[in-house]
Amino acid sequence: MGVQKGAANKARLVTQTTLKWAATKLLATRYSFIFPQFFRVYSPWFEEAFRRDVFAPVSNLTLLTEDRCYLLDRLVRQTALLEGEMAECGVYRGGGALLMARAIAAARSEIGLPPPELHLFDTFEGMPETSGADADVHSAGDFGDTSLESVGKIMAPFPFSTLRPGLIPD
Repeated sequence: MGVQKGAANKARLVTQTTLKWAATKLLATRYSFIFPQFFRVYSPWFEEAFRRDVFAPVSNLTLLTEDRCYLLDRLVRQTALLEGEMAECGVYRGGGALLMARAIAAARSEIGLPPPELHLFDTFEGMPETSGADADVHSAGDFGDTSLESVGKIMAPFPFSTLRPGLIPD
């Protein structure tokens, strides 16, 4: 038993050392290292510019992870070039909405077009009473640490955004 434990600890140490070496010597910042398969995965959300310019301003206002913020930013920048309006359902504290507004403004200013309307739907009071499939995941009052006023302040620099309080089916 003691020999097996020692071998496991040695294997863990060798693996950690190998991973640290590979991360510093072999991998660019755009890739993350996946263990135990030992292959690289394209991970541009690890770049310093993205973390500083896109993720940092919204990180304390959203539940989205860096990779999801990266995807949202890229998708919004692409769709901002199309005609039509955009919406977010479930704004919470406004981090995703802020990210979207900044991406829309940047994409549209590059081509000299005004930004489309961005509709932001939420109760701004937390989760309402739930039933059905949602009852197992969320309960009334979840996400209640937000308000219409706080999100309004965050979105004030973006006049093309409109807060729509209330239940989404209404």
